[in-house]
Amino acid sequence: MTLENYAIFGKYFYHDLKHTLKAFNHKESKKCFKFIEKYKNDFYILMLADYELYRYFQDKNFTSKKAYLSVFAFKKRKKFQKEDIDEEKFIPEFINFLDQDNYKENFIKVKEAISKGRVYQINLTQNFKFHSKMDSFELFKLLLSRQDTEFKAFIKDETREILSFSPELFFKTKKRKIFTKPMKGTIKRDKDPIKDEENKIFLQNDTKNLSENVMICDLLRNDLSKIITKKSLKTKLFEIQSHPTLHQMTSSVQGKLKKNISLYQIFKALFPCGSITGAPKLESIKFIEELEQRDRGIYCGTIGLIHKNKNKFSVAIRTLEKQDEIYTYSTGSGLVWDSKFKDEFEELKLKSAILNPCDFHLFETMYFKNSQILFLKEHLLRLINSALKFN
Repeated sequence: MTLENYAIFGKYFYHDLKHTLKAFNHKESKKCFKFIEKYKNDFYILMLADYELYRYFQDKNFTSKKAYLSVFAFKKRKKFQKEDIDEEKFIPEFINFLDQDNYKENFIKVKEAISKGRVYQINLTQNFKFHSKMDSFELFKLLLSRQDTEFKAFIKDETREILSFSPELFFKTKKRKIFTKPMKGTIKRDKDPIKDEENKIFLQNDTKNLSENVMICDLLRNDLSKIITKKSLKTKLFEIQSHPTLHQMTSSVQGKLKKNISLYQIFKALFPCGSITGAPKLESIKFIEELEQRDRGIYCGTIGLIHKNKNKFSVAIRTLEKQDEIYTYSTGSGLVWDSKFKDEFEELKLKSAILNPCDFHLFETMYFKNSQILFLKEHLLRLINSALKFN
């Protein structure tokens, strides 16, 4: 069995791949959605949508160079069994890392846009790249031991490999009920249980994080109103989810779908998720394109599973994308008027902590003679170069 013939999403390992579909434009994306509706009772259908899928909805004449939508239909599934992996195997060689100067430049632009009323909140992101000699599936299992999440995913096709450790639900449906759970608000964990609890309480009461969360909930309520029945909307605010390195605030927004609402209509109303764009949504998407000047790819898109009358989709954060032997990891945070640059950049580093290499030390052998170390400058330079290589 090759990696291309199976995938992992959530608790399950899907195999016996029968169909693969790709979409490069609006017309082809509609064919993918029609295939899903037609065959969801026969297969376990895994769907990947890049963040840029929204372009197909906005411009029916737009054609992309790479597929922004992929569909895989599997006949079988079984429970996925985790394995222990040797931490020492993971020593990433970073090509680049988070760019503080670039982030500060864009941070200032966001603050200016907020002051002028163009946007109220923007999810500003960066990415970085690295090499690793470790097999991608082994790396997936290793990182899973650090952060096991409800929406973990491993998918490999002929163009790329996806390793996702997302904790965030985009939406799920069961019959005519639809649930969303936007995630906004972050604070680091602490090894000291008392300080950790204090951090959690701070997050629950911090005005900045609460306002971020409410803005995105309002956005989700507005998006859902297009596809749910009147008076069915329910909201539960400010729940805290705890993960190995951070606490995050979520809220729940749900409703009852109108009759005969298709998956395509749900995506057209909700995608991309408001928690990774900003508010107002359409203007935020335009502004993000101006600021970031890159495709986000699967990051901030979605990965989901459709089977019979149920489906479940993640927001593809905490996600690695591998192409041509290079891994790309992206991270971001929500910026509002009272956001502070230092805090937001620290949040980016916190959300990247899952990729920290195992603890190791640089060892240098030197020759000591006549009260001095020979070639000391050269030894120190070699240590500096080694430290830079391993970040």
